[in-house]
Amino acid sequence: MAGPGPGPERAPPPPRRSPFGADPPDDVRVRGAIVRVDGARRAEAEAVGRDGSIEMLSIGPDIWLAVSDRAPDEVRAAVGAVAARAACTDLTHARVVLRVEGPDARSRLARGCPMDLDTVEPGGAAATMLAHFEVVIRRGREPDAFEVFVSRSVARSAREWLRGHGAGASAPLAR
Repeated sequence: MAGPGPGPERAPPPPRRSPFGADPPDDVRVRGAIVRVDGARRAEAEAVGRDGSIEMLSIGPDIWLAVSDRAPDEVRAAVGAVAARAACTDLTHARVVLRVEGPDARSRLARGCPMDLDTVEPGGAAATMLAHFEVVIRRGREPDAFEVFVSRSVARSAREWLRGHGAGASAPLAR
């Protein structure tokens, strides 16, 4: 007896929206793909990121965050082609990226982050806490620029926490 026929066609995923609405504020960046990669070795991660369209951020031993403006399926395929034993989890719709820039960016983050942000190399990242939020902080290549990857469900609260710990409650996150 043959198995069931082909299943119903899957509808394409809905367009990516931030928890801030269709037009997110300037300090919120919507990425095409954020994929957690478990089990890839450093050489494999470097091979995935070689063309520059996918950033591989190390957030632990053999744990990476693949960040790209490409589609999540393309990112998973690129990782799978190089690191066959790696497990990929699509976090695209589960994470929001908050940009924190300006001369006081490091001190604003330091008020709620227990790690020394100077230990993160430019372009590097670290999984840490910010106040009571679990985050990944990516240090920009330019001085005093950071991206904070935070769970979508607490993005508004994290953004307000950052605003409240700036020069004033209405201080912008990105300048």
